[in-house]
Amino acid sequence: MLVLRSGKVGLFLSSTDGGTRLLYRTVDPGYVLGLSALFSGKLFGLTAETLEECDLSFVQRETALQLLHERLDLCLQALSQLASEITTLRRWQDVSAQPPS
Repeated sequence: MLVLRSGKVGLFLSSTDGGTRLLYRTVDPGYVLGLSALFSGKLFGLTAETLEECDLSFVQRETALQLLHERLDLCLQALSQLASEITTLRRWQDVSAQPPS
């Protein structure tokens, strides 16, 4: 898991054949990269790319899970970020599914 301390990161989706790469969203400081992978144990489905100089902190899985277990405030922040991701993904899918005008 990575915590974005400063800078801006782009999150990209790739087509199944790898031929197309779409910018899904950009994220700012405070965003936790790999949060869904932390809980699922599966690879993250997005590719992250720095869009400007960034400062990132790496947190090992065991340490992150222990922090979430011990600190309710961090656990609630993690849930809030995951809920925001679901909402953003649903909006993005709705927009992407609409035929071009």
